[in-house]
Amino acid sequence: MKMVLKVPMVCKKCKSCVLTIVSKVKGVKSMAYDEEKSTLT
Repeated sequence: MKMVLKVPMVCKKCKSCVLTIVSKVKGVKSMAYDEEKSTLT
């Protein structure tokens, strides 16, 4: 299943925190962040 989240990240620390939390979610195998759209897929 593919999920797209709208996640505006304004600093490097925010991005790091969000990616760390999402990577620990059961079933997450990969992530990609689109800075132009502020989406995490």
